[in-house]
Amino acid sequence: MVGPAAVKCQLTLSPATQDVGASATQFTVAVAAGRECAWTSRSDAAWTQAAPASGQGDGTLTLNVASNTQQSARTANVVVNDTALRITQAAAPAPCTYSISPGSRSFADSGGNGSFTLQTGSSCSWTSSVSVSWITVLSAPSGTGPATFTYLVARNQGKPDRSGTITVAGRTHTVTQDGR
Repeated sequence: MVGPAAVKCQLTLSPATQDVGASATQFTVAVAAGRECAWTSRSDAAWTQAAPASGQGDGTLTLNVASNTQQSARTANVVVNDTALRITQAAAPAPCTYSISPGSRSFADSGGNGSFTLQTGSSCSWTSSVSVSWITVLSAPSGTGPATFTYLVARNQGKPDRSGTITVAGRTHTVTQDGR
């Protein structure tokens, strides 16, 4: 008995390449092969797993790709018999950093309007809070990316100077105000 001819057992993968984001993901790949052709699958990288490990004829592979926590892209090959599927995974986004400018502002007892800017990456989220009732933030209490914050400082009716803070993403803008 003679096995199937090599030409009959050639297979194709669709897609033959796959680009994925940095987050964990799962996708399927179609295996096209003659019904008498057995095949096995394996990955050359631990962060990519293919299932099932073997099959015969046409089939579907499910590929599980783990999150990429590194800040560089990576590639892996899933090989089915002698045919490779190349997976390219995007780098993890840079960690979010935040800074506020200016870090403080002083007001006379009459109060007034103030503002400051938050510098951060476009995909970095933030929330804001105010420590005292005499400062009213006119900007959104949460958002994503760089922002300009505007606020209103009420008149200080008391004699002592006072201070309060506006905190955004763990960074503080300090407001001081003279007493009457």
